[in-house]
Amino acid sequence: MITPLIISQKLALLLPFALSYLYSKGIRGLRLKRGMGVKNMIAAFTWALCIALFLDRFSLQVLIVCMFFFLKSFINTVLYDFKDVERDKLAGIPTLPACMDVFWLRISLLFTGLLAHLLLILGVGLSHIAIMSLANGTFYIMRYRKVGKRPSNLLVDGEWIIYRLTEPFWLYFYSN
Repeated sequence: MITPLIISQKLALLLPFALSYLYSKGIRGLRLKRGMGVKNMIAAFTWALCIALFLDRFSLQVLIVCMFFFLKSFINTVLYDFKDVERDKLAGIPTLPACMDVFWLRISLLFTGLLAHLLLILGVGLSHIAIMSLANGTFYIMRYRKVGKRPSNLLVDGEWIIYRLTEPFWLYFYSN
């Protein structure tokens, strides 16, 4: 967190750090860790906020892209919570997979992913990235819905690598 702050010299980058600290440690009894899904929202918000701060300009398109990354990050953090449901329940940690029915949580994540991609397409336009991201996101939500199963890093966190590797195919497709 310190390196981007030094490179960019933007003090606003301390805000995601402060939110993360309030989540994990808290200050004088104020701790954001208590509510169901709060961890997921904090993690997703800090990613989206960092993107907005690095872009250093605010417009409707930037807001839409940040909202897209907020929703995608939220989904990803919820999926990673599936692997620790039993331990979370024993520890009394109210993660979404520990507190919600798996079927309805999966439906909610699919709807959230569809909403994120519709926002992106309406705000920025249709692209191979949007198509691939929607397909990949739907696939990994459907596949990694089982309690105790760990999502694949390549499908979830490495999805942008997949998109970059398939770019020559899409460029060929668009040119013909």
